[in-house]
Amino acid sequence: MLLGPNESFFVPDMFANQVLHFDAVGRLIRVIGRQGQGPGEFARVVDVGFANDSVFAVLDVFGLDLEVFDWRTGQHIGAIAVEPRERLTVLSLVGDSVWFGGMNGEGWKAVGVMGLGELLARASRGAESAAMPFLDRVDVPGIYVMNPRMFGSLGRAVLDVGPSDFLVGFGTCQRL
Repeated sequence: MLLGPNESFFVPDMFANQVLHFDAVGRLIRVIGRQGQGPGEFARVVDVGFANDSVFAVLDVFGLDLEVFDWRTGQHIGAIAVEPRERLTVLSLVGDSVWFGGMNGEGWKAVGVMGLGELLARASRGAESAAMPFLDRVDVPGIYVMNPRMFGSLGRAVLDVGPSDFLVGFGTCQRL
């Protein structure tokens, strides 16, 4: 669930591949997106995204893009292609900066940051442009780098960003 302005909230429906926008008391405002591969459509929407007073963004993990919408109208603004190797698992909006958390299995980085203005400009150019790497900071812990089985079982990177610092955590689930 993503918290939006005016105490509204967005719930990604992973079965119908759409986002449900509710007001503060739980009344459905609108349904955004649908199953598909086109602009504003989702191959597999997940609960990874952010919202502020003008836009919200949701990650499509199978379509490999970050879909960006106007929260007031539900209008699709655009999308940014995501590199498959990024394995993004969390986004956080702090001020005018969008923070990304995940695990890049090639560069072994776990955190990235981009200005909201830059993100919106890239989104309006469309996901057809070259996929961009988001993760360029914070080394992935050695246990994941040295043991491919551990890397494959990584469930999530978590990210908590404050005004002057941030915290990164990693969670794994050993497959039996």
